[in-house]
Amino acid sequence: MNDGVVLYLRVSTEDQDLEGQEAELRAYAATRNWTVVGTYREKTTASGRVERDQFGQLLRDAAVPDRGWRRVLVWALDRWSRDSSFVKAIGSIEQLEAEGILFHS
Repeated sequence: MNDGVVLYLRVSTEDQDLEGQEAELRAYAATRNWTVVGTYREKTTASGRVERDQFGQLLRDAAVPDRGWRRVLVWALDRWSRDSSFVKAIGSIEQLEAEGILFHS
């Protein structure tokens, strides 16, 4: 079984750092014997008014059959999406699931 996992890290302002999220997620992955094979990092709002390049790249990479990972790990659901529509926010997680990817927050 492929236990590769990618991390998605996001903060909303340039004053915030991603290191705390990354350290916690790596520790969590280690307790489950998951191998971190990639990290997507963004310092941008998730309001929908700003393009999130790394988020989009993660979704594109998810569609590649031999991507080398089957899990996405996010520090908190609000780091994944701050969309005003819960249904729309969950839609991207359903998109991952359709590719056989497990979402963890």
